[in-house]
Parts: sequence; C-alpha cells; structure tokens
Amino acid sequence: MHLALVSHFDARSPRAWSGIPYRIARALERHVDRITVLPPCTPPRTPADAARAARARLMGVAFSRAHTEAYARAVGATVSEQVAALRPDAVLSIGSLPLAHLDADVPAGFWIDATFESHLHLYEGYAALGEAGIAEAHRIEAAAIARADLAVYASAYAAASATDYYGAPPERVAVVPFGANLDAPPTAADVDAAIAARAPSPLRMLFLGGDWTRKGGDVAVLAADRLNAAGVPAVLDVVGVVPPPAAARPYVAVHGFLHKDVPAERARLERLMAEAHVLVMPVRAEAFGCVFCEAAAYGVPSLTAHVGGAPSAVADGVSGLVLGPRPAPAEIADALVRLMQTPGAYVSLARSARAHYETCLNWDVAAGTVAARLRALTGHA
Repeated sequence: MHLALVSHFDARSPRAWSGIPYRIARALERHVDRITVLPPCTPPRTPADAARAARARLMGVAFSRAHTEAYARAVGATVSEQVAALRPDAVLSIGSLPLAHLDADVPAGFWIDATFESHLHLYEGYAALGEAGIAEAHRIEAAAIARADLAVYASAYAAASATDYYGAPPERVAVVPFGANLDAPPTAADVDAAIAARAPSPLRMLFLGGDWTRKGGDVAVLAADRLNAAGVPAVLDVVGVVPPPAAARPYVAVHGFLHKDVPAERARLERLMAEAHVLVMPVRAEAFGCVFCEAAAYGVPSLTAHVGGAPSAVADGVSGLVLGPRPAPAEIADALVRLMQTPGAYVSLARSARAHYETCLNWDVAAGTVAARLRALTGHA
C-alpha cells in the first residue's frame, strides 16, 4: 500500500507539534509498502484574512483563519492537487481539516486527538471565536468527518464527540492512542532496575508540562504541601515550565525546559524520569497527553484527573491512577499515600505501566493498527 501522509505541521521535523507528526510518519514506514510525506498544507495569508481579522476585532471576538471555510477550501484544493499527481492507494491526514474539501477518489482518513466540539468544551479560548465563528468551525469539522472513510481519535472522549455530536457512523470511527515521543526509550531491563532502585523515601513526584495552570501544577504543589505536612517526605520535580513565585518551596525543584535534542538536557530528563515514583498531572483540560505514554515507558505510574482524553492515556489501575475531575490536593495526597504504603502494590503498578506502554502506548503498535484499518479500505489487506 502506498500511503500519502498529510499534515499542517512538518512531519519531517521532530520539533513540530511535539514531534507527533514526525513519529507517526516514521512508525508508518514500518507498516506500509511506501509512504510519501506531503509538504505542510498551510496556505499563505490573504488580504481577505486580514479583513476578517479586522472585522473580528471590531466585533470583540477572536479570529482564527484555520477555522474558516476559505482556509479549509484552500487546504482542500492544495491537498487534492497533490494527491491527484501522486496517485497513492490511500490518504491519511494528521488532523481532520484537510479532508473537509478533499476531492480524491481514494480512501482517506485522519488521526487526531480531538474534534472541534471537544476542544470547545476543554479549552476556554475557543469560546472567544464568537457564535458565528464557532458555527463555521463546526461546519468544517462536520464536513471533514462526513468525508472521512476512517476517523481515528487518540481518545474515547474525542471519538464519542465524533459519533454523538457530529453523527459519524461508529463503524468508521476508531480509538487508537498516541505513543511516547521518545527516540530511545529505555529497555525493559533498565526499567526493572530503575523501579527496584527507587528508594521508598522521599516520594519523588514529577510534573512535566508547558502549561502550569492547565496541567494542574499548582494543585501538584499543594498536594506536596499536604504530604510533607503529614510527615510524608515528598519532592516535586518541575520540568517544562518555570512556575510562579507562589509555588516556591524547599521541596519543589524547578528544572525548566529540557530539550531532548541536547544531550546533557536529555540525560537530565531521563534521570528524572527514571527516579520518579509518580507523574502527577491533575489536568484541568487535556485532549490526550503523550507525556503519560512517556512516563509509562519508564515504568512511572501517572496520577491524573478524569478530564477529556486523559483517561485514554492513563488506564486507571493499569498505568496509573485516574481521580475525578478537579481532584483536591488532599485527595491526591491520600491516593499517593495509599499507593506507597504497600511497596509491592507500587512495584506492581510501575511494572504494569511499562507493560501498558509496550502493548498500547507506543507509536509502532498505534501505527500498525491504523495502517491495518487503511489497508482494509484499499483492499491491500
């Protein structure tokens, strides 16, 4: 099967969108006969875009050209021309929008972490588009889902939005979680050794994210406060963001953003992952969260909230603990104390997290599943 891969982001760059398109492309190479990565389908800005943006400012609403019919039609025209020239057996888009106006006589699908409707409910910024802008975005999403022969979502939450809100036929919808964005994940033997080497005290909590409030960094600090006040020594390592001054504590260690392509910084991140007992990310909004997959690769259970796509990235009792929406710091602290009270229970969950990574949360397994569904559509099974 010859597959054409479409993306707004540059799938040849490991830095674009956290490297997700890049890793999808590399993983798919192992499951199809041939893959052609098309250039990023981002049309240039036009005078009409500037005029619409100006009108939006006057009306007091936000403007996003990626959620306009003009943009969707321009993307569709570009991709349609590329596909016609390439003549692949199937098209896979990382994102739904390129399919909204795709004119091609081959099976086409997309793989993404959310619908517009699920984003609208998860992230506050989308409401700023205003009533007309939101309605336009919904029409584009509906058109893309109607055109798709296969709609793949990283979470059950997003898949339910596609079927329940947009009316996607369930047989065309699949849930395939994303994978860990790691170039060289640790071996199973290294993970077993790391789990065995984790001292019972202090409890090492890891926060790894670029959005302090949305990812629940402030709640993680308050949970660490509870633990230390109760006589349970706990350290919170913060990676990816510099928290506000109010988060300063003797037991909160701030490491800043660590680049995976800088050897010294990558080694530091790998050490923090290997030493952590648990990834604490009580998210307020989350479409999926590849960081949960990365933690599982290191045998680190995750603690998160039942919000958006997080429960598809963290299997409760298998690769971590999923508490209710907006868990209180005391609830998080109590859950961690219960987990660590019985060393055997913690070791079992840590090993289970690694096993879940190997069977579910890695790009090779995910790409193989998606490729098989596309192959069935083309008759190349």
